[in-house]
Amino acid sequence: CSPLGIWAAGDPARAARTARDESTLTHANPNCLEACAAYCAAIAAGVAGASRAEMLEAAAAHSKGPAHEAVKRGAKGVAPTDFFTHQGWVLLALQNAFYCLQSLEFEQALIETVARGGDTDTNAAITGALLGACHGREAIPPRWLYPVLACRPLAEAGALRPRPMEYWPDDILELAEALLNSDPGS
Repeated sequence: CSPLGIWAAGDPARAARTARDESTLTHANPNCLEACAAYCAAIAAGVAGASRAEMLEAAAAHSKGPAHEAVKRGAKGVAPTDFFTHQGWVLLALQNAFYCLQSLEFEQALIETVARGGDTDTNAAITGALLGACHGREAIPPRWLYPVLACRPLAEAGALRPRPMEYWPDDILELAEALLNSDPGS
């Protein structure tokens, strides 16, 4: 749901409302809806230039119940401890992301998130998007960014990860910019 936060940059309330609405399609559990609302509100604040504290305020203001508590625990520096029993659990991923936002820089946050085990790809994606909204793409180590942007078919020179054309992420930066510059009111 992180693209919704980019789309609603500067309007955390809109990001939260839209995240709840969109999440009902696939994850209608109230904890999931509130987690998505908190997460997207924080991203909407972050991509608009908000500080870490302001991102946390946006998440807290637009969530309730267990998701709100997970945000607060993470922001207080409490890292989740059980990444295996609750594998795939949105509240664990949310708490971890906010813990990392308050405690770690981008690269270290992702290394530690993956090292904790469990649902590593989901937890890292959630943490990465939140910290990316805070720190910008400049925080992504070039050695991580280049292989993603260099995915091309075998026939092309410089292809590090040959993939079918529909999976090329080489225009991801332009797509993110277009999303950021779109009009959420339309």
